[in-house]
Amino acid sequence: MATTAAGTPYVEASDLVAGYPAVSLALANHIDTIAKVLQVVSVTKINSFSSSSASFVDVTDLSLTITPASSSNKILVLAMVSISNALGNYNSGARVIRGASTVITGQTGGFGDINNSGERNGASVFMHFDSPATTSATTYKIQVRNEGGSTSAAKVNDMGGNITTSSFTVIEVAA
Repeated sequence: MATTAAGTPYVEASDLVAGYPAVSLALANHIDTIAKVLQVVSVTKINSFSSSSASFVDVTDLSLTITPASSSNKILVLAMVSISNALGNYNSGARVIRGASTVITGQTGGFGDINNSGERNGASVFMHFDSPATTSATTYKIQVRNEGGSTSAAKVNDMGGNITTSSFTVIEVAA
C-alpha cells in the first residue's frame, strides 16, 4: 500500500488481489475518514438493586465516566438493564442520564417500561449517540423509578428471586 507525502495510506491498482472484486480507488483512498473508536468504558452489574421511589434514582454500580478527547466527538451509549416490579398493577421504568439530570434516552414521562399484572420481568435496552460537546470528564448513569411508591419496588437484576445481570457501555467515537 502506498502513502501520500503526509503519510496517509491509499490503495493503488497493484494493491488489489486477483480474484476479488475491485474496490473503487476513490473510495479506498478516503477510507481513513471513517469514524474511529477512541475509547470504551464498560461495567457489568451482577448484584441486585431495589427502589420504591416514584422519582428516578441512580442505580448503584451502573455509572460510568468518560473524558472525550475532542468536544466534537460523539459518545455511543449502550445499556441493557434487567428490570422488574415487585407487585401487580404497577409499572417500573429506566433511563440514561448525562451529568446530574440531562436525559439521554429512556423514559421522560409516565411509567411503563415494565407493565405489571403480577410480577413482571423484562429488560430496558438503550442505544444512543450523544454529543456532550466537552473535553471534561462526563458521567453517564442508569436511573430507575417505580409507580407504586412504597407499596412496590422497581428491581434491577432480581427476576422473581433469580439474580440476573445488567450491562452499561459508553464508547467515544471520533467525529
